[in-house]
Parts: sequence; structure tokens; C-alpha cells
Amino acid sequence: MPYPPHRIKYLLEEAGYTITRLAKENGFKIPEVSMCINGTRIYPPIRIAICRVINKPVETVFGAHPSTTALLEGRDVQQPAA
Repeated sequence: MPYPPHRIKYLLEEAGYTITRLAKENGFKIPEVSMCINGTRIYPPIRIAICRVINKPVETVFGAHPSTTALLEGRDVQQPAA
């Protein structure tokens, strides 16, 4: 079961990060990071960056998603799995 948004934000704060800091350090837009945390949009690179900061697996924090899994495996997100 994916983490609720408030838990993700708490874990980010524990790691010394805010949404703004995460966005600026990784070249993302602040609203994109916020939407990703709240679950309104799926941005695999942002999910991966969040999980890297909080030191948790992407599947644990956000649940499994094909495009995120593909990116983690080094496959092109736009190409179907072989």
C-alpha cells in the first residue's frame, strides 16, 4: 500500500528536504513535485528522486507503476517491455 502524502512530506522533512529544495536541486518544477507527492500526477523521475532522498524503495512509497519500473530498469519509458 502506497504511503499517504503527509507521510512522504514528513520523511522528506526528516531528511532535511522541502518540496522546494527537492525541486531546485533536481531541476523539477515545484508544482510537479507537489502533484507527484499528492498522487495527482505520475512523474517517474520525481518519484525516484524522492525515494533516493528518503532512502525507501519506489514501490514501497508509491506502489508499482509500469513507467517508474521501466525507468528504474533502464528501459525507455515510451517503449513497451519486450
